[in-house]
Amino acid sequence: MAHVRDLRTEFLLKVRLTVRAGRSPLALVEAQQAALAPTFAGLAGSAGEDEVSLWRQHNAAGAKEFLDDLAARFRAAPVPDAPGPEARPPSSAPA
Repeated sequence: MAHVRDLRTEFLLKVRLTVRAGRSPLALVEAQQAALAPTFAGLAGSAGEDEVSLWRQHNAAGAKEFLDDLAARFRAAPVPDAPGPEARPPSSAPA
């Protein structure tokens, strides 16, 4: 995602679908951290001149902390367990 605001919808959906597929989303998380690194660096030094700047600064700081925590979680448990058959909807294919 090119913008912090897109983390909530697009990025979380990609992470959730990757986990549901039984794969680790660590590479996705690390790529997102790298993509937003310039944004995080630029906003970290700003003084929050007005309300909007202050909001962006705090929003970016929260997003960075979230990505850091998420990366640590997936480094600790690299391949999450895929949901068991009871968590999947029944197949519509005939038996």
